[in-house]
Amino acid sequence: MRTSMWRRAPGQSLPLIAFVIVVIIALVALSVDVGNAYGQQRQLQNAANAAATAAMSSTMANATNQAVWDSVKQTLAGNRIDPADRRYRYKADYIFANRPPQLIGQWNMESSPGREIVFNANQRRPDNVIRIQVSLEEVVDTYFARVIGYQTLPVNVRANACPSGYGIGVYPIGVPRKLTKGYHQIYQSGSSTPLSTSSALWNQVASGEWDQPENNNMVGKIVHLPIENQGGGTPPGTHIGWLNWGVGNNQSNDALATSLTYPGNLQNGFREGEVRDRNLPSNTPNGRLELLDWVEGTTGVQNSSRVDDAINSHISAGNVVILPMYSTVGGQGSNSSFYITKMGKFKIIQYNQHANPKYLRLMYLGDAPAGAGGCASEVADNAPAAPPKLFGINGTVRYNRVWRQDQRMRVSNDIVLVMDNSGSMAWDWYDLGSGDPGYNPDQQRIKSAKRALISFLQNYDLLADPEARIALVTFGNNNQAQTVMSWTEACAASQRASDCGGPTRKWQTMQQKINDMRPAGWTPGPFAFEETRSLMGSAQTTRPSGTPVRKVVILATDGVFNICGSDWNSSACRRGQLPYCEYNPSNPGDYRCSNNAPYNMVQPRPVWQAIQLAQQLKDRGVSIFTIAMKAHCAPNSRDCFDPRGLPEMSSGSGYYYQASDEQALNNIYQIILDQIATPQCEPKEQVELAVGARVILKQPNNPTVVKTTVADSEGRWEFRDLPAGEYVVTVEPYTKTSPEDGRTRTYSRLRNALDLSQEGQVSFSINPLWPERSTVYGEALLSLPTDANGVPRNGCNTP
Repeated sequence: MRTSMWRRAPGQSLPLIAFVIVVIIALVALSVDVGNAYGQQRQLQNAANAAATAAMSSTMANATNQAVWDSVKQTLAGNRIDPADRRYRYKADYIFANRPPQLIGQWNMESSPGREIVFNANQRRPDNVIRIQVSLEEVVDTYFARVIGYQTLPVNVRANACPSGYGIGVYPIGVPRKLTKGYHQIYQSGSSTPLSTSSALWNQVASGEWDQPENNNMVGKIVHLPIENQGGGTPPGTHIGWLNWGVGNNQSNDALATSLTYPGNLQNGFREGEVRDRNLPSNTPNGRLELLDWVEGTTGVQNSSRVDDAINSHISAGNVVILPMYSTVGGQGSNSSFYITKMGKFKIIQYNQHANPKYLRLMYLGDAPAGAGGCASEVADNAPAAPPKLFGINGTVRYNRVWRQDQRMRVSNDIVLVMDNSGSMAWDWYDLGSGDPGYNPDQQRIKSAKRALISFLQNYDLLADPEARIALVTFGNNNQAQTVMSWTEACAASQRASDCGGPTRKWQTMQQKINDMRPAGWTPGPFAFEETRSLMGSAQTTRPSGTPVRKVVILATDGVFNICGSDWNSSACRRGQLPYCEYNPSNPGDYRCSNNAPYNMVQPRPVWQAIQLAQQLKDRGVSIFTIAMKAHCAPNSRDCFDPRGLPEMSSGSGYYYQASDEQALNNIYQIILDQIATPQCEPKEQVELAVGARVILKQPNNPTVVKTTVADSEGRWEFRDLPAGEYVVTVEPYTKTSPEDGRTRTYSRLRNALDLSQEGQVSFSINPLWPERSTVYGEALLSLPTDANGVPRNGCNTP
């Protein structure tokens, strides 16, 4: 029998191995290209989110459809997506609750005519828009997958933005949108005489809108508004209306007073009013106050001391408030409805509920448009709900430790005047520059500063301090600081008793140097402190006559420091270097330097560095006064001066001031002059960490949310796992003993170191569009309470 045997033929497995290798290479290539596509999708999603938010912000500012579409394209370009590239297709739509979307604009990557379309370019947004949706598509070229037939891969994203409405800082005082002669009066700030018909432009104002171009002169004006019932002789639409922010149907005086108390309670909701004109339908009710809402309210006088106190507190604090403005009112008395068509920024100047007729006076500061907020993207009906994003809030709490030091003998002053002469000092007190409508060249901040400094020199009492010496430092020109004049006596020794022969002879050369100051450059504040530190190194401790010397610095600035000095962490913050600047990729020479808000006390940011240099001076016994020249912000200004950090540079309460016009600046220099004249008691202050202080977190629109923690050994506190929303932080009274005088003091006055107008609490706003686990930072500063007259206590007036 023959036995058959299989023989292994050489090379039989090679085709199979080759096939497997090809498959593996194809899969790897496809995974590389798919991964690249997913990376592009993340970039596209970020760009679409930003474009939708920008479009909604433009929409809420009442821009035309063309301007809204332009904001989409500009934002895409800012996110490195060329809006004219044929690889992209994108569009933006207005989305409504009960009808199909309406196109704003679109771009098709095909080269056919009309590939870019803007719908009704010159029209503005339709009513009842609930969100804006941006759809973005890119065709991504492949690298390896083309060998198996995939030349490109499509990537599609979609983003939405909603109007954020209004909340904290909005108060229920309804302001008529139209001004009418006979019932309203317009005043120039600082004047008691109403403007005439021609100067007030009544022919335009009486016919319509405060924010029309011809009415820009209304910004900064004071308007006298009556407070009367419709039946009291005042026509409908000319009087103040009290809107209902109360819970349920509560229009009591107590509810109104609560709504008028900082920070307001609009975030808790408001009462939708009855539609009184069917041609003016109310915006879709969604729990947020938006333009084109009918709001329930009442008219007439509110006879309540609580209401009076709440309004007067805004006057005394100088708060900027947001007030709804109505175009139409229907109903009478407590059955009124107000049609809200605009939100304005105001300062309450005067409230007189006892006059006949009773009135309210408001300074108009411009429009207060709502911003854009996040809203849920569209998802499939059966898609699981995404878990809410959680965030954190952290900060530092300090207390201003004070003690007293008797100063019963005469002292002499070595004073360094430090003046900002950067380019922004050429603007006026309403942040208007040459060429802007309404610009007042005589009210340039540099001119006001010159006059205030010269007045300070001329009013100095040389009979009380004949040996006084003053030096002058400026910062701004060439982005540097310079000692314009070193230590200088007022005049020759033989002339001191005769007061130098007159005010103009005191520090005569320095007066001329001040007059020669010209605004230019940025705001290199830390350089100025370095110059000042050098000067103070040569300051005297006693005069040749034996009189002790007090060292004083008076700093005035109108902007955020944006150039580092050379002292702190020089390797990361060299002279002339501009860290933490926003970079404009379309214009490589364009840098916007700031404090990288929200302000964090982390080296080597310019404010942090200036604070360190100021602390070095204070450690050497130097008293530092700081003056924030905080102008009235122009409407929609991007460069509004935020003076955060300046209070920490000062020597504590009584050493920090804000000026919003020339008169205030002059008054501050006079106050400082009086304060350094002949003190019998000099308060010594020092900010230290409030270790162990109890910190409390609350949510204004949800009283059930209360969290507490204790500051650690470095004064730090933190709250985690918080949903998006509005929060406030308070600190319980903190008791400490000063070793210098053995006195135990309780520090119960909470100052918001980032916003001095928010005394008593530190406010936070967490945006739901922020990345998961983002944190916001805040600083709390505890001081001694005020006395019965509202004067902050210090080491001298502490009982």
